[in-house]
Amino acid sequence: MTIEVVEFIQEFRTPFFDLFFNFVSFLGEETMYMLVLAIVYFGIDKTKGEFLAFMLFFAGFLNGLLKGSIGAKRPFEKYPNRVTNLRPQTTGGSSFPSGHTQHFTTFLMGGALLLKQKKYIYIAVGMGLLMGLSRMYLGVHFLEDVLTSVVLGVITAYIGFYLFFTYYRYRLHMYAIGSIVALLLLLVIDSHYYVSGISLFIGFTLAMIFEHKLVNVRFDPKISHRITRVVVGLIVLGATQALFSAITDNVYVEALFTVFLVFIGFGFYPMMIKLIQDRLQARISRKKY
Repeated sequence: MTIEVVEFIQEFRTPFFDLFFNFVSFLGEETMYMLVLAIVYFGIDKTKGEFLAFMLFFAGFLNGLLKGSIGAKRPFEKYPNRVTNLRPQTTGGSSFPSGHTQHFTTFLMGGALLLKQKKYIYIAVGMGLLMGLSRMYLGVHFLEDVLTSVVLGVITAYIGFYLFFTYYRYRLHMYAIGSIVALLLLLVIDSHYYVSGISLFIGFTLAMIFEHKLVNVRFDPKISHRITRVVVGLIVLGATQALFSAITDNVYVEALFTVFLVFIGFGFYPMMIKLIQDRLQARISRKKY
């Protein structure tokens, strides 16, 4: 393990760097992803939002698979006298690979590929490396954890981009197959982190099948409606998440709640939007006649 690299980085500890790298790490946590996905999916472009969600949740599935299979200890766990854990609230799983770095790189690379300019790809990789640096500075990952995660993030984004847009008509089948495989792997991977990792992807799969097959909402393009959808969606998701987090600490129950939370965001909430739009359209039609 590259413990010396982590020790070297932590030698530069200052209150400013503590604050800065904690902020960088926060950028790769669920609150920020929820905000960005809500803005893109409900306010900008539904298809692009779905793609970014697919990238994020599939990265979670892969990361949970690797963490659950390998079970490596974190630097502060393996060397408690040499490394200080500066962000204990995000160290629930094993060390290899870094979930923050892998998710962040995959998500940003997915966005960069959507923008179709090389400069954004370089920025995404650079930000992924910065996230990795922050995780080492905070004492929660080794060098090999974060470098592997950046590489996985880039590869996952390219493969995901190709599959999503090349086989767009069959994406629901891909989601379903991925979820079935994830559930079958539970028979051989006895890891709480793996359970947490696949819950987002399974919830996303159920929501997408429900939305595309039974709802298929077309969002009103008006700016005021876009803003309203994003704000209300964030309130609904935030309130639901707060309720769930206050109920239990059991990982399996939390996983079920996560599935439900994602389903609310990508399935139930779009259904409510469609019902409201249909009622408004019916009122307009009655007034015309």
